[in-house]
Amino acid sequence: MKKIYLTILGITALTSSFAQGIPVEKHAEEKLIIDGDYNVKTKTSIPSKALGAVVWSDDFSNPATWTINNNGQSASGFGWEIGTVNKSWWFTNPSRKDSINSSTKSNNYAQVNNGVYTSALVGTQALNVTYSMTTATPIDIQTLANSDTVFLNFQQFGALFNDDQQVQISTNGTNYVTVYTNNNRVKFLGTNPTAVYSNPENISVNLTKFIEENAGSVYIRFIWTSGIPSDQSKAAWTTFGWYIDDINISKLPDNNLTLVKPFAVAGSQKLVYSKIPVNQISPITFTGRILNNGSADQTAVNLEAVVNGGSPYSGTSQSISTLDSADFTTSVFTPTGTIATYNYTFTAIGNTEDLPIDNSATGSLKITKSEYRVDNGVVTGGFSNVGSQPNGALKIGNLFEIFKSDKIDSMYITLTTSSTNIGQEFWGEIWIKNGDNYQYLNSTDYVDINAQNNGTTAKLKLQSITNVSAGDILLVMACHSGGTNPVRFAMAQDLPAGSVLGIKQGGTPNDLFELSNPAALMVGLSLNQDASLKENNKSISISNIFPNPTNGSTSINYSLENASEVSINVLDIAGKLVYSSDEGTQVSGKHTSIIDASAFNTGVYYVTIITNDSQVTQKLIKK
Repeated sequence: MKKIYLTILGITALTSSFAQGIPVEKHAEEKLIIDGDYNVKTKTSIPSKALGAVVWSDDFSNPATWTINNNGQSASGFGWEIGTVNKSWWFTNPSRKDSINSSTKSNNYAQVNNGVYTSALVGTQALNVTYSMTTATPIDIQTLANSDTVFLNFQQFGALFNDDQQVQISTNGTNYVTVYTNNNRVKFLGTNPTAVYSNPENISVNLTKFIEENAGSVYIRFIWTSGIPSDQSKAAWTTFGWYIDDINISKLPDNNLTLVKPFAVAGSQKLVYSKIPVNQISPITFTGRILNNGSADQTAVNLEAVVNGGSPYSGTSQSISTLDSADFTTSVFTPTGTIATYNYTFTAIGNTEDLPIDNSATGSLKITKSEYRVDNGVVTGGFSNVGSQPNGALKIGNLFEIFKSDKIDSMYITLTTSSTNIGQEFWGEIWIKNGDNYQYLNSTDYVDINAQNNGTTAKLKLQSITNVSAGDILLVMACHSGGTNPVRFAMAQDLPAGSVLGIKQGGTPNDLFELSNPAALMVGLSLNQDASLKENNKSISISNIFPNPTNGSTSINYSLENASEVSINVLDIAGKLVYSSDEGTQVSGKHTSIIDASAFNTGVYYVTIITNDSQVTQKLIKK
């Protein structure tokens, strides 16, 4: 490949209120989320009258009711503290918000901090610490509620940076399980104030799943540590602050449906799209899971989706017993064949609803001239690698289905704003499903990241225009070569399982891994360019180098437009020739040449194929 200059695009934010999550298999730099149907978070105030009777409460007026373990940190501003003085280095700034705005804040509230952040690498943050705050005595929920079907409710304020913020429950004071986490939220980078939690934000978590038949001795724990525990930089152990107040346990409301995992899907693969080219329009169905978080059984439950305020699309009604769930799919909606935006609202419909705040969600779909996207344009985090290979090369991306024959000329890839991206390289690749496996189809040239293009969306031309046919399943990937600071690609909203696939260093095209709790990579395609497209002015192209990275032999696969003499040179990063081969005269078509790189030193090399009238270069990595 050759190096190219970027076309820098703005990141378009599409309206969506889907819960945002981060995949499980990832570099340690990413966040942990404990998956569970009952880990349901509300987003605005909950009317107290909608909940069942409160059977236990604590407003921190008596700090002795909590046991604090601050991992040996004793200075003020480190670990959990109960009082009325705000200790957050960020939220004490007069130009920003104050501490938690709870109704009982004057009687004390709890907060966790970890020193002061002054720059990315400098500050007073303590490293390798875990701070916990636990109820000092067990709560006999079974006696208080005469039941083990209850909610844990509390108010919170703060923001997520590189934190791991979890709420845990134990039924014996020894073994704890996470029942709620903020780790699936948008990171607050200091420039996106909407990532700051509402002040206060009311959280309600169904505990039934965790304490069922064992509710006589329950402990509640709030725990904080770094979301990047393997990273020893100060930045990795920074928190803007996390505040807690007005905790209670209540019985379940009688009628409470909760909508989770709502998606608008298309095609045989049931994939989610935020932008679809007009030439690729396909029927859409709306799907979602509905939980019955109330104490009463529900009959005639259904999922409805309203598009642009029109008549609802719905599925088949079902009955859902208390604390059970069911999956729903609506009737089909087909966009018209014009460029337009469709805004839709999902709603879980039941007999009666005491707590309507968590039974709906919104999203949107844009029909475009050429842009084909899965991500909704709202950055929720980044992905650099899987935990087992934190410094390895990686290819990761989204699946796309082709509904009508078309052409692809470019890819879109969005980078995070991570400063460690600068000085690194990335590129894009497209693979096509062939039976049960995938095979290489095309790629972009590789791109150097600098201060100007870091954190932007790049539109990268493919090495040649790619023809695709109806029924093709494409894996569209962002790629980096690994190293101490691997490139971080931006991620967006949640996706259904099976939507995001990747190849780890040393993996083969048949050795893909799948994110078990996926979020969309901000990677897309440009289609339907038709006559306006022009092929790259090359008589030769490299289809792929595999394996790459390699520790031995590797295959150079290339195509010639016309018969030509061919030679292959390999240069190291300093420009020194380390390999040369005269391939003689080759006929037009596809060819393969084998290079033995076992004697090469570990590092980056550049493979150049030279013909009579053209040449092309691609990077090779020796591990």
